[in-house]
Amino acid sequence: MARSRILLCIAAGIVYFGSAAAAPDELPAADAPPPELGVWAEQTYSFVHLGFTATYSCDGLADKLTVLLRAAGARADVQARALGCAGGVGWPNKFARVDLRFYTLQPPASGQPREAAAAPVPGVWRTVSFAPRSPRELDHGDCELVEEFRNVLLPKFATRAVADGLRCVPNSISPGDLRFAFEAFTALPAPAPAAPAAGR
Repeated sequence: MARSRILLCIAAGIVYFGSAAAAPDELPAADAPPPELGVWAEQTYSFVHLGFTATYSCDGLADKLTVLLRAAGARADVQARALGCAGGVGWPNKFARVDLRFYTLQPPASGQPREAAAAPVPGVWRTVSFAPRSPRELDHGDCELVEEFRNVLLPKFATRAVADGLRCVPNSISPGDLRFAFEAFTALPAPAPAAPAAGR
């Protein structure tokens, strides 16, 4: 009899603690804000970079800018076209120039121009951080490039809560110089495709 009671208590404890452990997964995240509707706004800019610490080829600059734009929340179809590059592909160029065309998601209250036929897109505010290896293509020598991105391209995004830790010194690379974070209004990620049903 005593043994049966002990076994019953153990079973009840397993059921109780098992259900308590599973409960958080079943509850919705109460602190997650609901998505807001925004629209894609077209942006264009002719980017000419004259840095002192790092020198880029035109195609290398185009690749870096594409990485920064995508990380900040630009739509996937970023167009970065290198122009007027002396020395050919891959050749370092002090006056590298890239013509950019990209789309940023703008919330309804941003005051940005709207296309009449633009379809609304669900978006959320997301934290973006630029640092060495974040994104992984960035390095310490890219501090001046991130600084220029902050000055001329970031205003084309809907952002808030900027934490500016950039301390770029020309012709110098120091740990901690490249630290920049902000919140950007970005599109919700596309849902993962459903797994195919297993055959019987």
